[in-house]
Amino acid sequence: MQTIGTFETVQRCNASPRALLLAALDEDDYASEHIPDSHRVDYDQPECIGLIRTLLSRAPAGSPLIVYGRDKDDDRPARVAYRLESEGFGPMHIYADGLAGWRAMSYALAGSGREDHLTLGFAANEAMHHGDWPTTTT
Repeated sequence: MQTIGTFETVQRCNASPRALLLAALDEDDYASEHIPDSHRVDYDQPECIGLIRTLLSRAPAGSPLIVYGRDKDDDRPARVAYRLESEGFGPMHIYADGLAGWRAMSYALAGSGREDHLTLGFAANEAMHHGDWPTTTT
């Protein structure tokens, strides 16, 4: 298991095979704000393992898993990652900066009242952050 930062998280989400993002957030927190294309997991719920198996069955072989939470002080991502690793899942990564780090870089967030830059995904989010993506459509 490896702890990674914002830039490596974005790179892994744009790589092939694309990483699967897992949000270790409460239901209300996830509904309010989460990284686009991430899936909420609750390690206390028995269906958590089934959800991950389903996600991985639909993903390309070797897709890494990245777990994130609210911020660096949130211990839920580590607990989820350790549980998933003990169940044989991997490769596992913990995005330590979580939502706070994502927000600090001005990347798009999904959730109530938010948009994913027209659902263009991570490549567009990164390009928009660096100012080289057209923000208007014709």
